Amino acid sequence: MLEDTSRDVTADLARDVVGWRLLMPVKGGPTAKSRLGDVVRHLPGLPEAIALDSVEAALACPRVVSVHVICADVGRGERLAALGARVVRESAPGSGLLAALDEGLAALRTEDDKDHDDDDDGGSGQRDGAPVAVLLADVPSLLPADLATALDEARGVLDAGGTAVVPDADGTGTVLLAGRLRGPETSLLRPRFGPGSALAHRRDGAVPVGMGLARLRRDVDTPAELEQARELGLGPRTAQILDAQTRDAQDRGGAQTRAGSSSRTACAPSAASFSAKCS
Repeated sequence: MLEDTSRDVTADLARDVVGWRLLMPVKGGPTAKSRLGDVVRHLPGLPEAIALDSVEAALACPRVVSVHVICADVGRGERLAALGARVVRESAPGSGLLAALDEGLAALRTEDDKDHDDDDDGGSGQRDGAPVAVLLADVPSLLPADLATALDEARGVLDAGGTAVVPDADGTGTVLLAGRLRGPETSLLRPRFGPGSALAHRRDGAVPVGMGLARLRRDVDTPAELEQARELGLGPRTAQILDAQTRDAQDRGGAQTRAGSSSRTACAPSAASFSAKCS
């Protein structure tokens, strides 16, 4: 089910006539970002903050006309919709990323068919070959300008009849996959997300783009990757959560230091009494 929560039409008209539509799957529940381990256990709001920052950056990209998030969590979906995203309700939570993307792609095709039926002039035929990209919602360092650069590079590949992929910072996974819903077979979007997806997409013919865009390519699945993203710069929600954690840790450390100092002072009257009082 597609919920239309699109932003002001005049803002979209200022963008590309046939701009990009993005699909962004957002995992919810206790399995979200499980590879972050203790970080998520101590900071349960972190996965949602990462997703919100990623989606907000995508919405601010001037090449993007709409962002469709695929999400099973109702509350999280509402908060994403409040940013301006369109929400595709995942009908079978836990069925995996590829199944969620299939639902998202089906929603886009349904949207296209409805627009075509509603348009007496058939104007939505522009969308038949319009560009679509899958962007994972775990890139909290993303800048709208970097996404625009990657999409511009991808557009060149699509115009030549191909598909494009942005590998993650490690070169093994995929951050973004670009193609079309309709058109030449070589330009059709065929998601192969999973272990080694960058190679799988390249074997499918996808051309790597955005290789110099560190903030786009730094997806976050592990504590080490989160720290790398922090060094690059984070979106406001993710930064707020991590900064609060840092302040709390510093406060606890300061309190422990003061307590230790007080204890040592109390035990300092004489060397002779040290063993008796502090052993």
